[in-house]
Amino acid sequence: MLNQKSIAGNRIYLGNKGEWLMGRFSSTADNKGLKLSSSRTSLHRVYGDTGSTALTAGVYRPSLSRMLIGTAFSAGVTACGSQSQIKVAASVTADYLAGMWGYAEIVAAKTVTGSITGVRGTVDLPSTAVIASGQVASAFLADSIDLGGTHTGVCAAFHVPNPLAGTWDAFAYFGSAPGFIDSGSTKSTPGGVDDWLIVSIAGTAHYIPMYHSKTA
Repeated sequence: MLNQKSIAGNRIYLGNKGEWLMGRFSSTADNKGLKLSSSRTSLHRVYGDTGSTALTAGVYRPSLSRMLIGTAFSAGVTACGSQSQIKVAASVTADYLAGMWGYAEIVAAKTVTGSITGVRGTVDLPSTAVIASGQVASAFLADSIDLGGTHTGVCAAFHVPNPLAGTWDAFAYFGSAPGFIDSGSTKSTPGGVDDWLIVSIAGTAHYIPMYHSKTA
């Protein structure tokens, strides 16, 4: 139940528990949230810059969302630092639809020394912290609530479309010792494939052989 106190009469509400709500929630109909249009392409913008001053060592960001879990709880809970979601409630044709868009841009004639990425996933597991047996800690997780729909097209955990200009140099880049590459032994016999990793290239399935052991 919302406290009927709006800001500037523009569907921005103060909830009865201190929430700041921009628009009303709806999953089926328009005209409940704040309207987007060709002249109003976003609702919330935060612009940060360096103030014409070189940054010193540290971490900087125009926006920060953090959730602290300070009390133990059992299974069945999903907690996130932030959620960006797109819900398609009508049949549409679009170039891209995404729950979140991470965008890294390098201006022409400028050089970046260091890693730059559209999305950075970080997981920390310091000394004495424990990943429970049989569980996984990951920097990235491809997850779905339901994939039971009709797969006329390809449903992929990872998608690399053609760049608008130029080409990628590699599918993946690894450091010299990331911890999951072992070059000390190789499969001596190409037969006896245990599993196949399926990769779709331009809609055609390709299969990467996988082995349970590194020797014949």
